[in-house]
Amino acid sequence: MFTKLSKQIETVKPQSFAEQLTEATKLFTDAINKLKGISSGVSKKMEENDAKMKELTLENTALQELKDRADKQAEQLDRLLQP
Repeated sequence: MFTKLSKQIETVKPQSFAEQLTEATKLFTDAINKLKGISSGVSKKMEENDAKMKELTLENTALQELKDRADKQAEQLDRLLQP
């Protein structure tokens, strides 16, 4: 009887552990895939933000040039109006 029970335990436990290992592997694989998805999403958002910053930097450069021109013209006109 002990031999029969021992064989049942041997067949049940490894299979049970194998199932647990399979389930754990699936959970870890799912977690890895989710983390990779988050990382990819963050990278994409950073690239979008970098593009926006570059665009705004170019716009600010153009605006600064216009401001400098306007300031220069205002100075020139102010000098003309000074007695």
